[in-house]
Amino acid sequence: MNRKRILIVDDESSLLESLEMFLSEKGYDVCCALSALEGLAKSASFDPHVIILDVRLPDMDGIEVLRRLRAGDKTNVIIITAFHDMDTTIRAVKSGAFEYIPKPIDVEELEKAIESGAAACPYCGSSNTRQTNSFGCTPCRAIAYCSDCRQPFEQLKPL
Repeated sequence: MNRKRILIVDDESSLLESLEMFLSEKGYDVCCALSALEGLAKSASFDPHVIILDVRLPDMDGIEVLRRLRAGDKTNVIIITAFHDMDTTIRAVKSGAFEYIPKPIDVEELEKAIESGAAACPYCGSSNTRQTNSFGCTPCRAIAYCSDCRQPFEQLKPL
């Protein structure tokens, strides 16, 4: 069985270490980045199923990172932040965040969000995907892909 890959982008090294340990123990392959640029590079090379992204990073605003990720990739992104305010929440959701979790992080809430994000269609967000062979999303019909290897196997017409 292929393990789901999680990329965590946060400038707090202690949080990265804690989340990496927790998620590794839960059976995920975890990759960490301390900056936005490092996160963007690792997203391309690590090909994560889910990205956990802090809003405030030293080299770039997390919402801008989210926009760049969503422009080139449809990986589900979970936003985390210690600076919880309605404006940031709205900007994150409008920019394509799959979930928004304030710090301090409730690990049970984060784990549920990761499970949902890894199972949901990255194109439409639906968790109503075909179960046979773990193939991609039936509701949006944007593309069918293998959720284990993440490679497209069939282009489908939109409904």
